[in-house]
Amino acid sequence: MMKRADILRAQYMRAWQNDEPAAIGDLFHPDAAASGLVPGLPLGAEEFRRLIAAIQDLVEPPRITIEETVEQGDWLAGFACMHTRRIDRHQDLNVGGMVIARFDGPAIVEAYNSFDFITFFEELGLLPDNTAAPCLTGRRRA
Repeated sequence: MMKRADILRAQYMRAWQNDEPAAIGDLFHPDAAASGLVPGLPLGAEEFRRLIAAIQDLVEPPRITIEETVEQGDWLAGFACMHTRRIDRHQDLNVGGMVIARFDGPAIVEAYNSFDFITFFEELGLLPDNTAAPCLTGRRRA
């Protein structure tokens, strides 16, 4: 039986690098939803496919690496990194994220995710550089 981290790596490769949207359906149990990527909106397989498509409209096909993992029982926690390039400038873009998922066999039945969208949008030029620093001051812009 494959380790959960290997299952995640294989399905991410299919979904992101090989542009196989069906991989998400293979990875997620039909009733599963991933929380945390879009606040207040749990993502099932179909919504996750749409998120991948939206991101792929902005960047070259990304390579997702699972850098570090911890497995315990049915749970997998991992740090992932998206390695890609901007479509418009062919500039390297590397952004990190976390996944915590509960598996039933080879399928995710529950997931909690975090992705560094601030850095992602900064590197795309959609947010100013160092957006987080002024936000941490607590001052509102006039």
